[in-house]
Amino acid sequence: MIRTVIYLTPKNGNTQALIDYFHNDKVLEHSAEIDGFIDAELFCPTVGNQIMVTATWDSEAAYQRWIDDPWRAASNERISKLLEEAVGSETRGASFESLHRVTKNHGAKLT
Repeated sequence: MIRTVIYLTPKNGNTQALIDYFHNDKVLEHSAEIDGFIDAELFCPTVGNQIMVTATWDSEAAYQRWIDDPWRAASNERISKLLEEAVGSETRGASFESLHRVTKNHGAKLT
């Protein structure tokens, strides 16, 4: 399992426009259609204006399928208008392999 992380700096500090883009264009929902997708999150900073997007994939190959996805490629022009630095088809987040993971069990019972 891998986690990808990408930081996006909104043009002119307009964080809300970038957040609206992710919601209106359903960016995370489109990534969820990729085989091997596990989850994704959009983070707004408590200080500053750089947005962080993370996703979990079952493999590096699954993430590559998202990078190569035609919808993602078509959306690059739209999102680039909202960013200080344009993104392209080669733009990737940093990729990290999960080595140790702990989750809290909320009320589930062991059988």
